[in-house]
Amino acid sequence: MKFLSILIFILSQLAVAQEEAPKEKKVFLVMGEYPPYASAYAKQKGISSYFVKKAFKKAGFSAEIDFLPWSLSMIEARKGKTFHGSVLWSKTAKREEEFLFSDVVLEQVIVFFHRKKDKFEWKKFKDLQEKTIGTTLGYSYGKKMDYLIEKGLVKTVPTAEIISNLRRLIKGTIDLFPVEPIIAKYYLKKIAETDPISANLLTYNKKPIHYYKLHLIANKVKESNKELIEKFNQGLKSLKEQYGKNLVKRPCLTLYKGGEVKEGISEKEIELLKSLCP
Repeated sequence: MKFLSILIFILSQLAVAQEEAPKEKKVFLVMGEYPPYASAYAKQKGISSYFVKKAFKKAGFSAEIDFLPWSLSMIEARKGKTFHGSVLWSKTAKREEEFLFSDVVLEQVIVFFHRKKDKFEWKKFKDLQEKTIGTTLGYSYGKKMDYLIEKGLVKTVPTAEIISNLRRLIKGTIDLFPVEPIIAKYYLKKIAETDPISANLLTYNKKPIHYYKLHLIANKVKESNKELIEKFNQGLKSLKEQYGKNLVKRPCLTLYKGGEVKEGISEKEIELLKSLCP
């Protein structure tokens, strides 16, 4: 009888502890397809999605990520009704009028891809005037390049998809295509599945067009969003301290080049991270 009383007491204390333990808050995020960094069809929804969820976890939140076209993701983030915010957006003056921005989630560099058989070097943007450049609708290529495109000072042919631009570059209907190398590598692997010879016809010039810094955004209308961004930043800082800031901000590049990975990260997780890069 005494044993039963003790057992009941212990179980009641556990129940109280569970009730008092803070529950994780739910955060709902939306974004567009951006493989290998983020995709509804990728393992862990992409390597940047993986780190975003971990950063929120450290801040006491459980994050869920859904995917819509980029334009709709922006609209939903602006409304702030179904989703708390959106991920992987660069700062622009217009966006900063409407949105709060987190610390940097992902850093990238944009370069010009071209056919290997075509010798291509450039120093200034005026060197591009004789070239036909493929662009992807809705993408920014930095202030200088965007200005040239807007004013028609360079010849551009837009299309909706990155893979379409790579295919056009292979065929020779465009001369150059600005894109991030890791993303290009991902899509060239897709092309190689049916056409390995063509997928090997491209290379890129290492001179940067633009450095991207991508963030989590939340609208300025909701008062609670300020705290949400602050909490996420705290979790992101802790994550960068745990994994190494380069591994979080430049994951695939760091893994390819054997960059800094903090001690204590298991081999199993490192293998997982590598599997999330093309």
